[in-house]
Amino acid sequence: FSQVWTAIKRHLPFDNSCRCDETIDNGIGISWSVEIPAGASVTRSHITQVSLGSQALLVSLRADQASVVAGAGNGYTITISNHTPHQTLLNSISDSLPAGFAYVPGSSNGATSTDPVIAGQDLTWAGPLVMEPQETVSLHFGVTAASASGVYRNRATADAGNWTVAESGLTAPVAVATGQ
Repeated sequence: FSQVWTAIKRHLPFDNSCRCDETIDNGIGISWSVEIPAGASVTRSHITQVSLGSQALLVSLRADQASVVAGAGNGYTITISNHTPHQTLLNSISDSLPAGFAYVPGSSNGATSTDPVIAGQDLTWAGPLVMEPQETVSLHFGVTAASASGVYRNRATADAGNWTVAESGLTAPVAVATGQ
């Protein structure tokens, strides 16, 4: 514990070590070097269980294609991981599409093949969906890309009642290019 705070106080990077097999007071720190170009943003995240607290369900999101022509088809895969030793019930899975993107009806597959409820850019697939301990589920769906050029990011999450869910964050960038 004191070694972690000493490194923070002295502005030192952490040494990528773990004293996980020792019975000592716990402490944790993460230090990442990240270069951020002017006018850009970068997101980094990490979830670590300290002590015997409950673990979160982890949501990740990936685009089928990193770049497309304006108005072209693409898709996303939402992956939810239950790293807990408990059966968990997902009440819903949600995605916030980037502005100008549209869901392709009938394209859902994986965890469910039912179309989501759509409210603006927000898609919500209703549960219940039972996740066994250590299980990972995926939901894939198709989209039509925006008509304006730019880099678009997406966000996914789930509702698991009393369980903590770590959403994907603003991720899965898709570069849309116009034919000009």
